[in-house]
Amino acid sequence: MQRIPGLTELIDRYDLFIVDLWGVMHHGGQILPDARQLAQAMVEAGKPPQFLSNAPRRVSIVQKQLLDRGLTPDQAQLVHTSGEEGWQYLLDNPLNWETGFVFEPDADADEMHQGLPMTFSHDVEAADFALVIGVPPTVKDLDAYKPRLEAMAKQNMPLVCVNPDRWVRGGDKLYI
Repeated sequence: MQRIPGLTELIDRYDLFIVDLWGVMHHGGQILPDARQLAQAMVEAGKPPQFLSNAPRRVSIVQKQLLDRGLTPDQAQLVHTSGEEGWQYLLDNPLNWETGFVFEPDADADEMHQGLPMTFSHDVEAADFALVIGVPPTVKDLDAYKPRLEAMAKQNMPLVCVNPDRWVRGGDKLYI
């Protein structure tokens, strides 16, 4: 087995690089210095990184976050997120849903609703499906969600989950 000092050693060997964001490029804060250098080396080689994330956000929001954290536009041009995939699925609306129950929106939740062919409610009883975006970092225990989850189960409610994380590390803290 050959040891390499870093991923920049592999740039000439491959045509495409799929790179995770959280834990690879950053830990909830600024882009890690070595990660920034790697992204720049990939761009210079004509192989910009393709970022893949299970962020519950649209691509435009994640790209802005990457720029705010220190990447350049040419480094942050190719981003794929679970939030965008979920939004595209809801845009196609293959099951003709009319009302979605928003399960704990985060700061960018409104972006997830814009342009979709259905309305969103905070009333479980009024919904055809549930859109799970995430759990606020202030929540320490999931027991508070039990009544809503039971109501959803009672209705056999379909669920679209755009953030499958059970735990998220933000800096030195761990969140549900």
